[in-house]
Amino acid sequence: MYVAEEWATYLSYVRNLDFFETPDYGYLHRLFMDALDRHGWHCDWVFDWNEKQVRICRDLYHTELRGFMLDVFC
Repeated sequence: MYVAEEWATYLSYVRNLDFFETPDYGYLHRLFMDALDRHGWHCDWVFDWNEKQVRICRDLYHTELRGFMLDVFC
């Protein structure tokens, strides 16, 4: 269930780009989206760091520094 083949294709593609060449972002995006479809996965755009940020903001809300800290971090 790994996408090692797609990563190998991706790395080969980007390593062979000229310094001034613009990558075909559509191709690279499709490469991984097709892998998700093939494995029956879906992209919900929720990542580990999103959930961590929500926990930090929730915890800061209940502290005495919430006004300042929420403005800075959330």
